[in-house]
Amino acid sequence: MIVRAPTELSSGVDELLERLGPLYGLGDELAPLREVSAALPVVPLEASASLHARTDSRDLRVTVGLPSRSALSSLLESLDVRAAGEPAVGALVLAARDARERRFPYGAALRARTGHPVRPRPAAWLGGSTVAERSMRVDAALRSVGLEEPANRSRRIADILGSNPFSGVIPYGLGLDLGETEATGAKVYFACESAEVVLGHLHGPIADELALGDQTAAFDALVDVIGPEWRRRRWLLEISFELPADPASGARAKLYAPAPSLAVTSIAAHRAILSIASKLGFDAAPYEALVRALRPQGLPDDRPPTLSVGVSVTAASPSLEAYVFLR
Repeated sequence: MIVRAPTELSSGVDELLERLGPLYGLGDELAPLREVSAALPVVPLEASASLHARTDSRDLRVTVGLPSRSALSSLLESLDVRAAGEPAVGALVLAARDARERRFPYGAALRARTGHPVRPRPAAWLGGSTVAERSMRVDAALRSVGLEEPANRSRRIADILGSNPFSGVIPYGLGLDLGETEATGAKVYFACESAEVVLGHLHGPIADELALGDQTAAFDALVDVIGPEWRRRRWLLEISFELPADPASGARAKLYAPAPSLAVTSIAAHRAILSIASKLGFDAAPYEALVRALRPQGLPDDRPPTLSVGVSVTAASPSLEAYVFLR
């Protein structure tokens, strides 16, 4: 690979879709996103590739930032999110109140697949000055859209994560899965002070709470690639939980190494991601294609990394999500 400075996107969503659409065989499916980008202040923040053992079709995955409630509402309306849209926006506004330090208090994870409409998962950074206040906002937001079981589960998980007095935990984000008429699930994000403590929770009480079985062994591949110092570094890892309204649908836990935790340069981060994929037995080709599309001049070896990774598990199988940051 030629090691040079990366080329940033110069024209936002349209250029991103031009680069990524052909990777996923997408054409007309992306038309609504092009229309949205022309009318709204939508800023692409990251793109990702999901690696797993299956060989079915892959989704285009992009996360965008949005500066206001009105922009979030307009995005969902443009993507034909119907009855579920406005209640979800109201819940996220409740969660994000006073999150003023964020340039983009709202966002959306966008998924596109050949022959299907673009699917958004709207999200918000959490406002609130204390952990207790943020947790209360998550609970209130979820209950406001009828997600009683995810609210109960999120509280139990937060209690587990916060049960060690020597390891802090901070809830920082909330996303909502939407069906045609209602919210169908939630995604809750936490930053964790002690990687060793959070791994113990994942292998033990959280695995039991979410019925993940022995699949949580995949998380060890993530910390292994960071090196032996992972036990001593504070605030090294973050974690999210996808909690469906119907528990029978199966929950998901994902452990993340943010870019500064993974490596000191993008080249080193890239090698770490390839190593994790190899340990888990996944084909890294979709990730490598994503990097080539977004970093056509190669990855730099003298700048802070713009890549990160998350290892995800359900009761059925693990997967890996590799992220390329765009801003």
